[in-house]
Amino acid sequence: MTGASFDSTNVTFTVQDASNITNIKYTINGGSEQTTPVGTLVVAHGLYASASITVVAYAVDANGAQISTKKTVTGTIPTPTFDIALTNYNLVITATLTNIVNPDPYYTVSIHDTNTQLASHIFQTTDTNVVLTWNETVYGEKSYTVKINGTTSSTETITIAPAYRTGTSQGFTFISGQWKTNGYSAVLDDETNSSGGKLVEGVRQWEWDMPDAGGGRLYTGDNNWIYFVPGTAEDNGTWYQSSTSTDGTAGTRNGRVISMGVNATFDETDAFVDGLVPYGDIP
Repeated sequence: MTGASFDSTNVTFTVQDASNITNIKYTINGGSEQTTPVGTLVVAHGLYASASITVVAYAVDANGAQISTKKTVTGTIPTPTFDIALTNYNLVITATLTNIVNPDPYYTVSIHDTNTQLASHIFQTTDTNVVLTWNETVYGEKSYTVKINGTTSSTETITIAPAYRTGTSQGFTFISGQWKTNGYSAVLDDETNSSGGKLVEGVRQWEWDMPDAGGGRLYTGDNNWIYFVPGTAEDNGTWYQSSTSTDGTAGTRNGRVISMGVNATFDETDAFVDGLVPYGDIP
């Protein structure tokens, strides 16, 4: 027998010439001597109560005579490693562990803030990924300490933001363009409660009318002049020019400034109360 090694579950013996070897005799952590046939060189060590391990092993022939020097291997059961990613849906935080290597029930992974353990999981040998969740109370940047059996493994940071933000629209003026030259401005759509947006084909959007130079509005009711569809963040929604609520011509953006071609440019934050532009999948 030439050696022994171990992982989180098993001890593996190695032999160079097995022609005269019948069995491997071994002890684990000073326990009773065990025997495994040379055809079975991988045995479970069963160490879930201690991370330390000492293996002493040697080969015997068919008569039980020792035919190799004793090999001693010491160390610790490997600590699990993994990738971790933090995400949130509103104030529910999720830690997803992937690419887990050496999971073992001896080890517990836990997530902590400054004063409190928020979530934990006892590894199982079959783990390939693990999901932990907990709740926060406020939005903003938050750092967490990841520990394995109470020892710090890493520090993870997330900026917790709402999954969506609604908004209240308001009339606004244009920065430049033909509409500004002609004295136009955007006014709230005349439909009831239009400042809170309306659902169009399952998506909440906001609409504005244009006043007619001769009085009244260019479009009324379901029709409009400009509409806005929120994006995934406050600065990537899409503005459209259209007399209807769909199939509009999309404008372009430069930061928060929106261009409707030669017709107009405007700051999108002027279109909502307190500059709070809606974003996300708004119900």
